[in-house]
Amino acid sequence: MSFRIGWDNESRTCILLTFEGTLTWDVIREGLAELRVMMDSAPQGVHWISDSSQSSGIPREYIMQNLRSLLNEISDNARMNVVVITSSDIFTKVMLSSFVRVVGWPWGFATAHSVEEARTLIEAKYPSVSTEGY
Repeated sequence: MSFRIGWDNESRTCILLTFEGTLTWDVIREGLAELRVMMDSAPQGVHWISDSSQSSGIPREYIMQNLRSLLNEISDNARMNVVVITSSDIFTKVMLSSFVRVVGWPWGFATAHSVEEARTLIEAKYPSVSTEGY
């Protein structure tokens, strides 16, 4: 398994999904399938942080088709998503930001350079969410 996943706070309003090593669309699908199970178990909306800073970055092949397919599998409880990338991964930042603008994700999307920055972005947009915890 090339990812780790778990609740990022005690109130179970935020999940941290961390990808490591070579990132493939299959690995991303596996991670998002577990993310969906966790989100569906929550009685409220759940924000999530996808940390790909220790991975090879998002695969470039068929990127828009794969992103569209993954979006269709996201839980109804999904809220804001922040993707942690390295500062040199301009490709991922541009592609994800463009995709989100096209599909109109209503809950908010951002990129960050650390998990701590991602938590701060979620708390700034949703002040009632505390990402302090585990």
